[in-house]
Amino acid sequence: MAGRPTSRSLRLAMAGHRKTQSQIVDDRKEMARAKAVRLEKLVEDLEGAARDAAPPPPVLDPPELLPSFLRVEDGVVEERESAGAGRGLYAAVDLPRGSTVLVDTPIARVMDVDEPEMDDGASEDGAEDEDEDNSDPLELDPSTGQLVITIANSLASNEDKGGSGGGMLDALEELHPRAGDEWPLAASQPEQWHCGDGFEQLSSNLHAALARLASQGEDRAPKKQAKKRRVAGKVKRHGLAALALRLPEIVRCNALGFYTSPEMLCHPRSYAVLSGLGLYPRASLFNHSCTPNVSRYNLGDVAVFRTNRMVRAGEELRISYIEHELLCESPAVRQLALGDHHRFHVQGYVPDEAAHGPVVTADVQQELMASLPKDRLEEVAAILEDQDTAPLLLQVDRKELAVLRAVTHMQLGDLKKVQSGT
Repeated sequence: MAGRPTSRSLRLAMAGHRKTQSQIVDDRKEMARAKAVRLEKLVEDLEGAARDAAPPPPVLDPPELLPSFLRVEDGVVEERESAGAGRGLYAAVDLPRGSTVLVDTPIARVMDVDEPEMDDGASEDGAEDEDEDNSDPLELDPSTGQLVITIANSLASNEDKGGSGGGMLDALEELHPRAGDEWPLAASQPEQWHCGDGFEQLSSNLHAALARLASQGEDRAPKKQAKKRRVAGKVKRHGLAALALRLPEIVRCNALGFYTSPEMLCHPRSYAVLSGLGLYPRASLFNHSCTPNVSRYNLGDVAVFRTNRMVRAGEELRISYIEHELLCESPAVRQLALGDHHRFHVQGYVPDEAAHGPVVTADVQQELMASLPKDRLEEVAAILEDQDTAPLLLQVDRKELAVLRAVTHMQLGDLKKVQSGT
């Protein structure tokens, strides 16, 4: 019988055992690596065989990849001078209702979720009071100011003439006011523009961005304008320095808001993040009408423009700059919504100090929706019957209250009242 191993023999035996286990582990790792290599080779062989067996992909023109409502036929729209309104877009052929005439994306944008906030310590009440009596033509609303800053910084930071800023510069030079145009604020300086009380930091950023743009000098002019100058034999103030003088007015006059599905009840919680303000190179050429023949829709910042009636060849294509639900209001309300800075005058407009915007604002609607359904119905009825409030309600206010009332009846399961509208 073998003797009992000594402690040294035991240690050597255990060491040998551990070495054997280590070898086993190494062997297993090597087998796993070899298996992975074989699998990788097999996948490559299968993918190669699939590529060899598959037919070549069809060659499609870009429009064929788009859904039908995003396709625009060539030659349906042309650009012309519009009497009293600068340049505009016109129908080159007869356009049936529902024809897509333009799909455009902005050269720059500011999302509503990124809208500038007021300075710390600034009073919102004070800013609202100031807005009610705002007659300063050099004041920009915060979103417009931020959009000006975005564009100015993009242009100033693009040192390469062949970069993306070149296309942006050419697009800006095509928008009103153009180089050489006469416009009311032509003598203004970049540092005179501001964003109103409570937004001093934003105004400071605006001045810095415009000063940086102006400091680029006259050496960077858009290619189109440079060619025109040579042909005409004239020299006008072009380039970034001159553009800095006009940029705030270009953005204020031409920027368009974009809102995805604003008519849907779920817009505030589902689509509001897709809303903002953008400067569109082609869509900005649409002029305003209170009886528009073109309606616009948005998918994010992609703007789609379609005719809402038959448009004859040679007729100007016009959109509404204000919400469509306000088009049924009085000329005074429409003029107020349009804003003085657009320099358009609504047909039939007569100054009315009593004119005001919607009373049932988004804040009022959210407050009502926070109430219990039965309490909400009582509050809506009280608004409609109040002798002081009822006369101030616009048609759009009454529509919003009717929608809130219908939603509430649905919550209570009273479908008959939803259908009757009571």
